[in-house]
Amino acid sequence: MGLCDDSHFLWMLVWEKAHHGDKAGRPGAMIDLVKLIVQRLARFPYFRLPYFGVTQPFVLYLDSRFCSIEALELINGKNMYMVGSNSVSRRPTKLWPYLKQDLEKREWRTVFWEDQNAVVCVVRAKKRAYVNLVSNYVGDHPQTITHIRRKHPRSSYKVATPQVQKEYNLHKNNVDLFNKMILAYRQRTNYVSEGQVLLHFFVNATLVNAFIWFKRAHNPGLSHLNFRLQLLVSLKKVLFPQASLVRAPQPGSNNHAVRPLSANEKLIRKCPVRACQRHPWRFCVGCGKVLCSDCYDRLHSQYFGAE
Repeated sequence: MGLCDDSHFLWMLVWEKAHHGDKAGRPGAMIDLVKLIVQRLARFPYFRLPYFGVTQPFVLYLDSRFCSIEALELINGKNMYMVGSNSVSRRPTKLWPYLKQDLEKREWRTVFWEDQNAVVCVVRAKKRAYVNLVSNYVGDHPQTITHIRRKHPRSSYKVATPQVQKEYNLHKNNVDLFNKMILAYRQRTNYVSEGQVLLHFFVNATLVNAFIWFKRAHNPGLSHLNFRLQLLVSLKKVLFPQASLVRAPQPGSNNHAVRPLSANEKLIRKCPVRACQRHPWRFCVGCGKVLCSDCYDRLHSQYFGAE
């Protein structure tokens, strides 16, 4: 679950594992999953947010893997809403070629489906790219949106687009952004229990939601990483008020220590000090060198005062 804005939440519905074979061999697999979700949500007519005083209807945003005319009929029959991007291979197959015929770039054509109180819309987004949209939640009224050119100079320009496309792109992109934020701080290990994985997910989801609220209310230019760093500093002040934020003093130059030799260091047969032919067996952490005992004692007593 992620935050869309101050009053709308969204869920991300994903397969537990790859089902590409089911999609190709049995298109009804997607409908079965949508049917299961709708049946569970139908027990609650609205999604209530008691802490915010908001009552939100269920609106499902489906991509081309899950969306179809069958899914629209199923969702509309349960008094829910849907905004989806449909595939040309799904019903009605004869309608899509008619809707996209002779369309120019940034034009669209819509058919109203009275039985389902829905619109079936085809938008020509690029030279040869068409977007098929189905919704019983919003219409095709023109909306003005701002685009940014990908090539230099990255200037902005305004274009007209149907409301159903703007609605779908807005929430689809929010899902993608929320998913990227979750994956950026995901626990990458195979030795974490299922309960810990769920805990990490919900903690990260809470932080993402808090970041969206804080960014909109206080600092629009704040990055996700800087928000987490600021949050850690604030939590440290609250949880550990006695701890000092000043860095611990670094050891002085005369605090050189000896550590055991590594396997490669044991192969060194000659002390690096000039005119010394002894076998080295002391590695000084401060100097970063392997020295014999005489050179180690002489150099440290001369330069650092060590005995």
